[in-house]
Amino acid sequence: MSLSELVDAIDGNHLIISPDEKLSLYKYYSNFDCFKKFIQTKKLFFSRISDWKDKREGIISQNDFNEIYDQFRKDYNLSDKDPGLYGNYESHCQFYSILTHYSYGCCFHTSEEESLYMWNEFEGGSSQVAIKTSIGKIKKIVENHSEHQFVIGFVTYDTTMLDNKQYLTDNCFRLFYKRPAYRDEYEYRVLITKPDPYDLLKDKNAGIDSENGKRISVNLEFLIDEIIMRPNADNDLESEIRLLLDDKNGNPSTIKIRKSSL
Repeated sequence: MSLSELVDAIDGNHLIISPDEKLSLYKYYSNFDCFKKFIQTKKLFFSRISDWKDKREGIISQNDFNEIYDQFRKDYNLSDKDPGLYGNYESHCQFYSILTHYSYGCCFHTSEEESLYMWNEFEGGSSQVAIKTSIGKIKKIVENHSEHQFVIGFVTYDTTMLDNKQYLTDNCFRLFYKRPAYRDEYEYRVLITKPDPYDLLKDKNAGIDSENGKRISVNLEFLIDEIIMRPNADNDLESEIRLLLDDKNGNPSTIKIRKSSL
C-alpha cells in the first residue's frame, strides 16, 4: 500500500489490515534532552496520554455523543428508557479520563520523506532531530515486549465519520482519532493500555517511572534507519550525536546521521 493509498484509507475511515511494513515512520524530537536520554538508555519513552497537549483528543461534545448514541440505539433496537453505560455521557467522559491517565503512547509521523510541518510545528516548537524507522521494525519491537498490552494503528482525522458502535463499545478506538486541524501529523501510534477499566485501576501504577511514563528497551541499530538533524543544523550537533552513539569503548556506531534536506 502506497502512502497516497494509505492517506485515502485513513481519510475514509477504512480498517487497514496490513499496511506495507516498509512504510517509513519519523519520530521528531523538539527537546534534544529527550532524544539524548533515548539514545543513552536505549529505551523509547511512552508518555502518559492525559499529559498530551491536546486535551480534547478523543472527546466529542455531548450533542455529538447523543447523535451517535441515538443512531446506535436505532441500529440495535435498544430501548430509550434505560440508556445504560453506552448512552451516559458523564460515564463516557469519566472512563475516558481513566483510560488516558493510565495509558501511554509513543507517536510517529507517516511519510515517504521529511515534513517541514513536523520540523516547525510539532509539540509547539521547532524540532531538533528526528529518527527514521519503519512500521515493520515497530511491529517487531512490540512483538518482543509481551509483558505489555500494545495497541497500534493510524490516527483518523475525520470525526464526522465515526462508527457509532465502535466508538461506544471499543474503548481504545477513541485513542485513534483527532480533529481535522491535526491532519498534517499523519500519525501512527503505539500505545500501552488496558481497555478494561478494572484492569486499568488494578494495574495503574505498574512500571511507571518518575516522568509519568514507561520506557521500552530497543536495539538502536535495528530500530533506527537514520538520524536526521534539523534544517540548518551546525556541525557541533552532528558531533554531539556521534558521541552519544559511540559505545563505552569508543567504537563508532553504524547508524547514519545526516542533515535535513529541507
